[in-house]
Amino acid sequence: MVFFLIRPFTNVSGRMNSYHPPLNLATLAAYLEMKGIDVKLYDYCENPYDTATLLDNIKKYSPTAIGLSSYTNTIIPSHEIAKEVKKHFPDIPIIIGGPHSTAMPKETLLEFPCFDFIVVGEGEETLHDLLTRLSKKEEVRGTKGIAHRSGEEIIIEPYRELISDLDSIPFPNRRLIQCDKSDRHFSRGLLLNYREITSISTSRGCHFDCIFCAVNRSYSNSSKAVRYRSVANVTQEIEKCVNEFEIKHINFFDDSFALKESRLFPIAEKLKQLNLTWNCDIRASSAKRDALEHMKKCGCIKLSIGVESGSQRIMDLLNKKITVDQVKKAFKMCHEVGFKIIEGTFIVGSHPDETMDDVNKSISLIKEIKPDLISVAIGTPYPGTKLRTIMASRGLIESNDWYKYSLIGKPLWRTEHFSPDDLVKLQKRLMRKFYLNLHVFFYLLKTPKYFFHMLRAGLQFFFQHH
Repeated sequence: MVFFLIRPFTNVSGRMNSYHPPLNLATLAAYLEMKGIDVKLYDYCENPYDTATLLDNIKKYSPTAIGLSSYTNTIIPSHEIAKEVKKHFPDIPIIIGGPHSTAMPKETLLEFPCFDFIVVGEGEETLHDLLTRLSKKEEVRGTKGIAHRSGEEIIIEPYRELISDLDSIPFPNRRLIQCDKSDRHFSRGLLLNYREITSISTSRGCHFDCIFCAVNRSYSNSSKAVRYRSVANVTQEIEKCVNEFEIKHINFFDDSFALKESRLFPIAEKLKQLNLTWNCDIRASSAKRDALEHMKKCGCIKLSIGVESGSQRIMDLLNKKITVDQVKKAFKMCHEVGFKIIEGTFIVGSHPDETMDDVNKSISLIKEIKPDLISVAIGTPYPGTKLRTIMASRGLIESNDWYKYSLIGKPLWRTEHFSPDDLVKLQKRLMRKFYLNLHVFFYLLKTPKYFFHMLRAGLQFFFQHH
């Protein structure tokens, strides 16, 4: 059995964006390969999409089905690919998965007629079950974790139980990821050779429930269950990355990596033993000096802290479960410990009640905590988030042109106090105020290659995104 996995093309590009290899698809591929399925992976986010080549490959390999993984802003490109496939191979089932279709399975099938099936939530077991039934031409009704059509009816099957033992899932098949992005960063501040860096996820789910995030909804129906891989399993993957791919830096991108010292410390020791550098996200509320010092000693060169706002009122409305004082203390400790890169992430329009006074508090906080780098996103009402529910109930969302649901560019929604144009101006204002600061200028100059990368990125951001 042959199965095609596709990451669709996107309209979000440019040097401001971190490069994210499709490790989710590489993990799915590894799981299906373990079950005896031959998987072909096509990443059109990083490689040019060509309809004729895709159709030739379909003719050559005769896949049992084709799977597309989509975020909200790539659901339309996914359907464009599906339409092309259906035009020439109408009998090949098209399976869609990812956060957008998981959050709204019925609506997705109604809106996009060329999708036949949706894998809702966690994909490994559900996808294998579905593919097995399709290859044997068995009845798919009753397959847990899918949505599908039955004539004019849309059927949402019962949710599949989450995989309790993450160690049972094989490591991502990184050999399927072939892309050399020497001018892109995996994480802001880290302009490293693509072939020397990789990302690893050590858990699934998040203990918290911020209104702008749908990470828990991505795995199941609003479940907040957090599952961890064992320390031994994570260190085995790290060793494999070093031994087989000569990796020199690890980007840990899961939400819960640094929360448990009982896991963090031995993993960090392994990274030190292998002479690797690494980076991760931390929560301001859980930052402790002894842990930070241990991380620095073991090769951590960058920390990213999700701040979102300098206004405690907005933080509370976002359900961040942190305080402004905790943010100040966390950044102070990180500076004292001496990490090479300390990043703060912020959002404008993160809640529809945000005012100019709240934004000014963010500007003041940035000046006080002195991050080395910042990112500023526009609050986006993604399907599956509480933010979307709030904004929709207030009539603030103007359009569901999913292609434009991005953290940059002019939004298709407003807040109670800011128009779409206002939100873009505020985003650029915060970025400009920070990056035109002499302290930041000289900090970036310490690494000339990254300075010029950021200079090009900034010009592209300010002059191309409207």
